[in-house]
Amino acid sequence: MKILKNVYLFHETHLPEEGWFQGCYKCEMITSKTICYKNIHVYDKTIKFVVYICNKCTKLFKNDTEKNFIFSSKCNNFISEYLESRRPKTPDPSCCFF
Repeated sequence: MKILKNVYLFHETHLPEEGWFQGCYKCEMITSKTICYKNIHVYDKTIKFVVYICNKCTKLFKNDTEKNFIFSSKCNNFISEYLESRRPKTPDPSCCFF
């Protein structure tokens, strides 16, 4: 499948959004480390969600399932909101005059 778009999850910092370094999505520390969190298939294309996460947080999540669950929930909530905001709006049937 063709990658339609890469969407990056990171904490906002003073750095430009197009740069290699961003804030860790969990602890805000500046990092260049990313993980491919999830691919969502939309029709015949794929949206790839990439998360900036520092080494310290990566190790922490591997050892603590509760924190891993909270982090995953945060990522999944972002993805749901992102997809919902880009879903085509259905027209209101009451506005059509046939």
